[in-house]
This record gives sequence, C-alpha cells and structure tokens, in this order.
Amino acid sequence: MGNTIIRDIRDNYAAAWAFAFACPILFLIPAAVEFAQHIAEIQIGFYVSRAEAHAVAADPLRMGWGCAKVIAILLPSY
Repeated sequence: MGNTIIRDIRDNYAAAWAFAFACPILFLIPAAVEFAQHIAEIQIGFYVSRAEAHAVAADPLRMGWGCAKVIAILLPSY
C-alpha cells in the first residue's frame, strides 16, 4: 500500500512538471493571477494586521481576483 501512494505522488509530480515544460505560459497564468490577488490584498491593507485582514476579507477587489484565480486554475485542467 505504501509503495502505491509513493508511486502515485511521484506520477502526479512528474505529470505536473511535464505540463509545465510543455505549456509554460498556460502553467504560469494561475501564478500571475495569484500574484495580482496579492497586489490587491496589499492595496486594501489585508496584511496590515490580523484585525484588518478580518475586516477586509470579503472586499470585492480581493474576491474578484480570487474568482479569477479559481478560473485560471481550472482552465488548464479543462
């Protein structure tokens, strides 16, 4: 059983690296959108303090980039 799990993990990482090398732009789109979401979080003060993070957690700018990130992650796998 343990060897099966290790083999599955190894195969998943191998497939991810193969995809990254075969389609680098498509692979980097989710990372770029994630970066944009972090920029938005910095702009709204998400990282100022824990209280501020709770206060702006549902900010529309942050949520919009979060939705874009989910779509960017789903599209390459589609």
